[in-house]
Amino acid sequence: MNKNINLTAEDGHKFTAYLAEPENPKAGLVIIQEIFGITEHLKSVAREFAELGYKTIVPSLFDRLEPGIVLDYANVEKGVELMSKSKQQDMLIDIKSAMEAVKVDGKIAVLGYCMGGTLAYVSANELSPTCAVSYYGTAITDHLSKQPSCPMLFHFGEVDPYVCQQDIELIRAANPQQPIYVYAEANHGFSCVDRASYHQKSAELAFTRTVDFLSKNLA
Repeated sequence: MNKNINLTAEDGHKFTAYLAEPENPKAGLVIIQEIFGITEHLKSVAREFAELGYKTIVPSLFDRLEPGIVLDYANVEKGVELMSKSKQQDMLIDIKSAMEAVKVDGKIAVLGYCMGGTLAYVSANELSPTCAVSYYGTAITDHLSKQPSCPMLFHFGEVDPYVCQQDIELIRAANPQQPIYVYAEANHGFSCVDRASYHQKSAELAFTRTVDFLSKNLA
């Protein structure tokens, strides 16, 4: 079952989310958006994870500013503007509500891309998910004073202009027990088939590793 739903955060904020739900879910999964909103690609990813047995939700984290906004991938400037105007604590409150909405038998993972990759890291520190996955989080180095309280998996592109190798090494040093993968020739956004930076080999390998990681930690 795939549909748009409405959620209410603990501070009373009402926002939308996309839900992909299998008949007999084995665990919950929150997918945290990039700066472009709930894109068709993220919906397709949610459906893919639902087919694997995860009750998957994608909350609309810009609804506090512009409800329902979805941007073209070329409109980076507007996405960055919305991200800069959003309060991290508000987004965490909304992620927490999404986690509660899809948690299954206490098992819940968060997985994020770009902005969402950073929020996945912060969520792993603040919201106590069962496990977390970050794809090319661009500002994780701003949060290394705290480490995840759960198992966490990281994916980065080797030629990502927004996450340099020095940043990756800082993240690795701060999280020595967590698996970090760097994909040769992969750029920022390498996992999104709708972007010019899509890198099929890296995307498929990262997805396989993510599925294995979730299976292990949400068993």
